[in-house]
Amino acid sequence: MNYLNENEIAKITADGGGENYVSVRPANDDPLVFNLFNSFPGYFYIREEVRPAGYINPDDLPDNESPYYQGRILFDEDENWIYDGNTFTPGEQEQLAVFILKGGIRGLEA
Repeated sequence: MNYLNENEIAKITADGGGENYVSVRPANDDPLVFNLFNSFPGYFYIREEVRPAGYINPDDLPDNESPYYQGRILFDEDENWIYDGNTFTPGEQEQLAVFILKGGIRGLEA
């Protein structure tokens, strides 16, 4: 399989209807672990020069401390996977696993 190898936004169909956007980021220390974050269309960062005192950029936090962290998907060498989190339903987890296994957006369009 062609695992996802860079940060991408997955668009999944929510079990309750509608769409959900998830930022999928390969872990730096393990090629078979993918961290999941809430992603908002049109999401922006507050520029440093206008940040209020005490503001912390979520990207400066460890992954599991980010307020946008939604868990992770771990794979083994046989492409079995498990979701470590409590945000996504089994159907949504399956969509994310397929997205990762096929290498992201380009893999799903092929």
